[in-house]
Amino acid sequence: MTNRRNWLGKAAPAALGVAAAAIAPAQDASVKEFIGAWTTIHSLPFPPNWFREFLTINSDGTVVETNSFICEGHSQDFSALGLPSAIKGSNGMGNWQRIAPGRISMSFRKMLFDGQGLYFGDLKATGILTTEGPKLLGEWQVAVYNVNDVLILPLGPATTEGTRIG
Repeated sequence: MTNRRNWLGKAAPAALGVAAAAIAPAQDASVKEFIGAWTTIHSLPFPPNWFREFLTINSDGTVVETNSFICEGHSQDFSALGLPSAIKGSNGMGNWQRIAPGRISMSFRKMLFDGQGLYFGDLKATGILTTEGPKLLGEWQVAVYNVNDVLILPLGPATTEGTRIG
């Protein structure tokens, strides 16, 4: 019994340390360079071939984004891909976490609306981001999901290059 108590006494602080690291991602010095607001350009493998985005990476592990591609003020025509001809989107919200020194993974979603303003699904972006000096770099996979969270359309890869909003 004493051996078990001794083991628990040593294991519990280590387990708490792991849990605290998962709860507070910004405590790790290798992620502090990501925290803040960024202006980015995303490259796409289909028209319009690029768009601008504002991306805020918060110290609590959350992300907020807005962009010039799929937003409330601008409709995008995806009818050639089997989606509605006039798509608008909400701001994106999501989470990030450290996956290696100087690397984070991120996932966020935007609600999508058709030309009549009816919600029909989400755009989901999942990426790996790094920093290189003052630049933010990323590689993404982007897809559209229906209201039941079933994949409708994989849009494929996108890349990001950005700098801090100053």
